[in-house]
Amino acid sequence: MAIPIFLLAAGLSQRFGEADKRLAELRPGCSMLAAMQRRAARAGLDVNTILRDTDRHLVLGETSIGRCWYATRAHQGMGSSLAEGLAQWLAAQGAGGNMPLPDALLVMPADLPLLRVSTVAAVSQAAASDCIVRPRCAGKTGHPVAFGRQFWPELLALEGEFGARALIQANAERLNDVDVQDEGIYLDADTPEQFEQLRARLQHF
Repeated sequence: MAIPIFLLAAGLSQRFGEADKRLAELRPGCSMLAAMQRRAARAGLDVNTILRDTDRHLVLGETSIGRCWYATRAHQGMGSSLAEGLAQWLAAQGAGGNMPLPDALLVMPADLPLLRVSTVAAVSQAAASDCIVRPRCAGKTGHPVAFGRQFWPELLALEGEFGARALIQANAERLNDVDVQDEGIYLDADTPEQFEQLRARLQHF
């Protein structure tokens, strides 16, 4: 069974202004969200995108990959969105019969324009049921983060605007860092200016 990855795309992105950051074009005809989905798929993962419940009519385009889960509590913050999306995914697995669950899942925000496919693959390959794995570049850590099945109950209990950072800090002894040569693990596009800078750099990849 392919390891699932959950792309967090339910935030309001208020610093990005009135435009929908998720639909901003990284390349002609390919939005940032679609680009993140494609990279996760190229890394061999089962792609899942968590959106706001009000996004049900959002047109993601023909390049959209995988399944979408809609969080009714997205307004409460990232933690609530992740917990709700994960719960929906688990319910769907149960509805499919006696399908075995994977040993781990990956989580990352959907606004990392420079993130490399090789980094996503490296984290997924290092994932295991009893540990948390994250990438590290030049001493700085980032995304995606892999959570072993042992930690899923704690992910399901997340609430509010805080994601899984506290969970990671509380399980430092079970944390493994994978060294990569990829600044994209922490270079996110919070503002239109950051997006344009990162998009310009992407042209040289």
